[in-house]
Amino acid sequence: MGSATETERRSYVRISYPPQAQALMTVRADRLDVADISQCGLRVTRPSGRPSEPCVTATLKLLCGASVEIEADLEWEEEREVGYSLTKLIPAELIERELRYVTLHFE
Repeated sequence: MGSATETERRSYVRISYPPQAQALMTVRADRLDVADISQCGLRVTRPSGRPSEPCVTATLKLLCGASVEIEADLEWEEEREVGYSLTKLIPAELIERELRYVTLHFE
């Protein structure tokens, strides 16, 4: 299992979730596992055979118990993984709370 944060050339902290515990993004009736998240984007695993949507409005349910409504634009897709950029940043306080939770419970 990798660490919750990874050292990269990014301007925002990225939280990488362990496979056994991932945040969820709900788009209408679809629930997608979130592989990693930052203030400005996220990577999800889409169900096999489902096309990616170019723009989504969704509810993001974090492991710390918080939920946030998001709007996101498709940035890239590769096999079953899809990267979205958010139209508005997730508040830094919420990302910090989620990072503390993931670090405490899964590292």
